[in-house]
Amino acid sequence: VALTGTVYGDDDGNRRRDTDEAAGAGLRVFYDRNGDGRWSKSEPSDVSDSNGYYALYDLGTNGEVRVRVRPDAGHLDSGAARVVVGSGAETQDFALAPAAQIHVAAFSDRDRDGRRDSGVHSDSFAFIWLDLDRDGTKDANEPRADDLFPTTNFTFGSLKPGKYLIRAAGPPMNGLVPLQATTPLSYEVNVKAGTTRNREFGFFDPNGLY
Repeated sequence: VALTGTVYGDDDGNRRRDTDEAAGAGLRVFYDRNGDGRWSKSEPSDVSDSNGYYALYDLGTNGEVRVRVRPDAGHLDSGAARVVVGSGAETQDFALAPAAQIHVAAFSDRDRDGRRDSGVHSDSFAFIWLDLDRDGTKDANEPRADDLFPTTNFTFGSLKPGKYLIRAAGPPMNGLVPLQATTPLSYEVNVKAGTTRNREFGFFDPNGLY
């Protein structure tokens, strides 16, 4: 049993591949055998090539199967495609709608002016998350960027267009003076499909460590 097809970016949402729409290269397509929405190594899969083409073999069954693609940060999850496979080759394409993205960073605001000065890198500890239920706490199901140090940059990708509340907090300092926020600790961000919004959070360290 073989299943082949193409992954592409459906920029206009018409579910058809237009000439100006790019291939979805380097994305994993997999048979979601257990239906949990996540790929495991025991599930047949393939990574799409530069043309977005993929091929799944040895599905080990005839009948209906659930096939999914893991999108990159710039596209939404298309959900599971239910495909009936038999003894021959079947085809299933995946049209990925553009997603919204929010890029966040934390910086050490040594002069406490609320702005990142020229030459100041993102080098402050911070915990940043999307507060989906707006309750002010980091819940297990909420996307988070824990401990933005030393990388200090993070992108919340594959977001549906809409409004998001971003929150930040300094880390526990183990007996030292807590970091002081020099920018708001929350922002309301409205993102549109195919766009990226940027937000930065500044912290001053009275201990002089950062």
